[in-house]
Amino acid sequence: MFPSVIFLTTGLAYGGAETQLVNLATRLKKRGWDVCVVSMLPPQAFMEELAAAGIPLSTLNMRRGMPDPRAVFRLVKILRQWRPDILHCHMVHANLLGRVVRVFYRILVVISTAHNMNEGGRWREIAYRMTDFLADKTTNVSRAAVDRYIRVGAVPKDKIIFMPNGIDTFRFQLNQNARLQLRRELGLNENFVWLAVGRFEEAKDYPNLLQAFKSVTDERNDAALLIAGQGTLFEDIK
Repeated sequence: MFPSVIFLTTGLAYGGAETQLVNLATRLKKRGWDVCVVSMLPPQAFMEELAAAGIPLSTLNMRRGMPDPRAVFRLVKILRQWRPDILHCHMVHANLLGRVVRVFYRILVVISTAHNMNEGGRWREIAYRMTDFLADKTTNVSRAAVDRYIRVGAVPKDKIIFMPNGIDTFRFQLNQNARLQLRRELGLNENFVWLAVGRFEEAKDYPNLLQAFKSVTDERNDAALLIAGQGTLFEDIK
């Protein structure tokens, strides 16, 4: 019999962390796991993908920037209904909530996954340290981030591991015809192409990328940079 798991996420939008969560949830479902996804904020994306995979999606209906203690008991209710073996939390707010809820409901395993080197300030690192005893394991998608969390005391060395993002390599198999057609459509000719995909937000540091690419173009004229994304800094980056 396969285990059951609830994935708890701060939000569900089109972002890297959310994409990883949905990929993991759908793959486990295909393997026979009993899977449920819970979003603290009302979901904005991936509803159709989860429904198509037969994965229930619930929300705690929290509002961004508005702490709501009732969310703890909403989550307890969901846990009592599903009785999961594992509660796997993603991103800082979900990680902390998943730990706190363990005070009110017995869960066999609680895993916290961070997707960044810095999740928003020193107080959050202190909160991680103070609640670490309520988590069985913390993971991070970056080895440098793991080293930093240990260095600042957010997580003990024996409680955190490096777990890189999974990639479905089958989706990225080379299709030479599609490649050539797209290059023609974009007028790239024989250019060496760099591609950056991500949100237009401060954390992605696009100005640093643009400055670095300027150094490239100063030395050679056969390189092209493509940038794809959305966000509050779109006009500034443009």
